[in-house]
Amino acid sequence: MTEPIEIEVAGFPALHAQGENGRRQTPIVFQHGLWGTDLQLAPYLRFFSSVGFDCYAACRRGRRGVPPERAHGVRFADYVGDALSVLDAIHPAPIVIGWSLGGLVAQKIAEAGRCCAAVLVAPVAPGGIHFVPRLGSIPTYKRHALDILQGRPFQLSYASASSLLLNGVAPRERRRIFETLVADSGRVAREFALTGVKVDEAKVRCPVLCVVGLDDNATPARSVRSVAEKYDAELREYPGRGHWLHEEPGFENMAAGIVSWLEQHIPQPDTANAPPALGRRGVSKEAVRQRQGFDGAF
Repeated sequence: MTEPIEIEVAGFPALHAQGENGRRQTPIVFQHGLWGTDLQLAPYLRFFSSVGFDCYAACRRGRRGVPPERAHGVRFADYVGDALSVLDAIHPAPIVIGWSLGGLVAQKIAEAGRCCAAVLVAPVAPGGIHFVPRLGSIPTYKRHALDILQGRPFQLSYASASSLLLNGVAPRERRRIFETLVADSGRVAREFALTGVKVDEAKVRCPVLCVVGLDDNATPARSVRSVAEKYDAELREYPGRGHWLHEEPGFENMAAGIVSWLEQHIPQPDTANAPPALGRRGVSKEAVRQRQGFDGAF
């Protein structure tokens, strides 16, 4: 498998892995979750690049040296704007795979018509879908209720991260993963938790797949089922799996299922004319505009 390299895209630190064994025409752009960065998505890039996809994951503002510090005051619309800027520098309408809060970002990308397919992995639900937390998540929500209400940046403790995000990960791996978490915007958490982020499903015209673990404490399966219904999407549920799916046992089987779904729903001929991979500092918007026009096929 290709080891992702660190690059810069649209001013944001990012990871890139070039597709192996016959590159496919359309890249995949991954969206990370709350308290996350692009670096956490390396397992996705390794797997999907091994089956031919050029893969990218960029962080958003408020982390990895990009201001504001600790994502103070950042709004959800800022995260969506950051993601669209990255797409401008990569491809007009890539495949987008969004995980957790990145799944809600991916829904807004799809609403804007900026992707040819959206895969929502353990996605945060948009406004209008009633959220009922699992018992395992309630202590964490209580602990950070004031941070969320006041819009203050906050970071999870090890105990909270273990129960909310890492309950499906081998215990020996949890500390390592915990060290990758960063502070995030309480304002963003307040927006999706209290007021809701609206998405007009009538504007989502690309194929959508929803994926969730049945033991996910952060984004309960019942909420993801409602997300799938909203977009008339296919839903795949995985017993015994939590939220941090890409580092849980059996991740490769789940990822292979996503590839199979993409192959069933979108034409994807292998091509020697795939767009060139970005260099270590990405490409400009002008360079993107000079590329061969996007025809919607892989």
